[in-house]
Amino acid sequence: MTHDGFNKTGLIKHEASWSKQSLRQIAHRWQIPLWLLKRILSPRFPNERPVPRPTMPEDTHQRLKDHYAQGLTATQSWRSFLDDHDTWLTLSAVTQLYLSFQDSTSIKPRRTN
Repeated sequence: MTHDGFNKTGLIKHEASWSKQSLRQIAHRWQIPLWLLKRILSPRFPNERPVPRPTMPEDTHQRLKDHYAQGLTATQSWRSFLDDHDTWLTLSAVTQLYLSFQDSTSIKPRRTN
């Protein structure tokens, strides 16, 4: 969004920070819908998605993939990393990765009964 060569969203945010006008008046002045003004003033605008977290190293990912293929559960794999490796992972990160492995058809876990 540009306005006469300027970043329109930046101008709107700047005006809203010092203006004593209501949001409805600011939206009318800039000729944008009120919902768009609220979105522009949101701290996460323009990207509504959360900020991506750092990716895990490839060797860690491969070790987790190997653990999954060996039939270890997410908790067992996580405990292995805490006990045997100098890598710190959250259980939720390991679980989320295991769920993505389940969706993948290329990795099949070994059944241990």
